[in-house]
Amino acid sequence: MREKQKGYKSDVLGAKAVNLGKVVGATILEARTSHNGKPGFFGTGTVMLKCCDASYKFQVGINVTAIDNERHPLDETTRQAILACQPMLAETILKGKIAEPREFSTGSVGYHYGDKVTLEIDGTPVVFQVGALLTAHGSKDWDADRQTGKTEEEQPAAE
Repeated sequence: MREKQKGYKSDVLGAKAVNLGKVVGATILEARTSHNGKPGFFGTGTVMLKCCDASYKFQVGINVTAIDNERHPLDETTRQAILACQPMLAETILKGKIAEPREFSTGSVGYHYGDKVTLEIDGTPVVFQVGALLTAHGSKDWDADRQTGKTEEEQPAAE
């Protein structure tokens, strides 16, 4: 059995923002339909990132989902063209995009990016919602602060 990665939330939360194109650029995005029936590109992977003086393993999740509404309607031809796309590298979409350190509602820490991008699919501009999460393995159970090793609940209140 593998030992869980240990770390400190403050290492990640105090780290600089990351350039997603450089960090997850080799992640392969497959064209497929999302759970809600919208076409897009999806991929997962793992990366190692240095945060403060330590390196941590992060789980990567990338969703690039076509927006289909009154302002950006998708016809069946465009849907099929999206699904017919060959796998692509995440760098194609995330080049120059910056993800900020964040503590998620689950208690885990990592990096988050979300925005809309327009990609050309068979000559047709299509608007996509982009979401990228990099979550540090096991960070939900990490101590909050490296300096004292105390969790936030154990820290004395600031006056």
